[in-house]
Amino acid sequence: MKYEYKHQRFSNSENSSRKPEETSLQNDSATSETDKKPLHNNSIVYTDTVKNTDWKKHILIIDDSPVMLRALQGILHNNYHVATATSGRIALQYLRKKSVDLILLDYEMPLEDGPIVMKKLRSNPETSSIPIIFLTGVQDSTFVQRALSLKPEGYLLKPVNTATLMQRIQEILP
Repeated sequence: MKYEYKHQRFSNSENSSRKPEETSLQNDSATSETDKKPLHNNSIVYTDTVKNTDWKKHILIIDDSPVMLRALQGILHNNYHVATATSGRIALQYLRKKSVDLILLDYEMPLEDGPIVMKKLRSNPETSSIPIIFLTGVQDSTFVQRALSLKPEGYLLKPVNTATLMQRIQEILP
């Protein structure tokens, strides 16, 4: 099986005339597509396009940590078509063009945290029915109650236990 991961890093400066640097890591059967324009500074977007696997359900992972995105993508890519976004803004732009079967959403992110992103998703008729599982390292009961009040389909603590994650996804996406 072949996978090629590509990502673009963008400059910190709004006025930078430097073009994004593109890097890729090849492994063996599908190709990745990446938007050619920066969506905002310091963004990294990974989108796998897996060929001849139409039977796979589509999962969007929204997390500001590229390390967490790659780890979750590594866990899920054999069973699911996986797209990732480093912010809610990027995810909302992605969802204007693509549909997904499930969203894994980081609770704490800069600019817009998980609950704000979830409220935006729930307020849009096109995305309101997408199941969402929160992923977070926050164990404070106030945060947990705030997240659960939004009625996500799940709430898992980081570091994510692979078996628990897969079980929860399979319950939501039979």
